Amino acid sequence: MISVGTSIGGASFRLKLFWFANLIASIALGVYLVAFNWLVVKSYGAYGISVTTIAYAIPQTTLVLFGGLTSDSINKESLYKICQILYVAVGIVLLLACINNLPPLWFLGLVSFASGLTVAFSSPNKTSLISSLVPETQITSIQQLFFFATGLGWVLGSVLASHLLS
Repeated sequence: MISVGTSIGGASFRLKLFWFANLIASIALGVYLVAFNWLVVKSYGAYGISVTTIAYAIPQTTLVLFGGLTSDSINKESLYKICQILYVAVGIVLLLACINNLPPLWFLGLVSFASGLTVAFSSPNKTSLISSLVPETQITSIQQLFFFATGLGWVLGSVLASHLLS
């Protein structure tokens, strides 16, 4: 539980930078999720959102254990950077596909699958990276601050996307 004395103020500069990067990435993810889901529902309805949700869930669910094992066996910072680059790459591919016309549902399912695959490695890696940056006694409190930043980012990103789409 986050106590009154829990803060990121006494943390290292690297941890503060990581927290801020997590907040910015979460805002971007919030924008992406609203825009992607809006595109799918607007174009393909309930069936389309079901297809893309299942396509996301399959790799995320089945490979998260492998993602955690990978995070424990290779450089955590490198894996985190790779995951962030993959998030951006998927977004750019989707943008390019949408420039001329509406992408087919199978393509949106593939994009969703790629996102779920990235999350399968990114989520356990972020948790592991936090654990490597703070003393053992502060892991839970700092992870809660990161969860807060993630949730706040999704809310802010969703509000921003709603404003941009309206």
